Amino acid sequence: MKRLMLVRHAKASWHHFSGSDYKRPLNTLGKSDAKLIGQYLYKNNYCPSYIISSHATRTLETSKILIQKLQYNKEIETQPNIYNGNVESILQLIYNVNDKYESIMLIGHNPMITELANHISNVKIDYMPTCAAIIIDFNVSWKEIKNNNGVLVDFIWPKKLK
Repeated sequence: MKRLMLVRHAKASWHHFSGSDYKRPLNTLGKSDAKLIGQYLYKNNYCPSYIISSHATRTLETSKILIQKLQYNKEIETQPNIYNGNVESILQLIYNVNDKYESIMLIGHNPMITELANHISNVKIDYMPTCAAIIIDFNVSWKEIKNNNGVLVDFIWPKKLK
């Protein structure tokens, strides 16, 4: 069995920020929410064996907080194409993950994260809020993931925990 954890980055700031969207940092709420989701994932044993993250600032900051809370002590793979990726390009990343890894966490952006979850799972969600995590199980290898062959295990977001 393979487990895919899709996480949308935490809330980012526009306040006093004049840089590009790509470089927006997390705001205070985003940092707090990432800690909350990280604790939830750890408590429920949703601990990945491999992490792939966008390398946008807010996504890397979310990744660092999650890594700390999950006590993940391995390197993460950063992929620039997650930032503007589509379902097919992200699926290609997943297809290239070694099957020795039983669980992957992919940390990215909307609308791609929501679209990917809807494409590969047996449920349809309207919207993944910031710092939401969806856990999907598969009875196939990473290369065999396709439309609707994943089973929803959990869908959590910060406001649901507050």
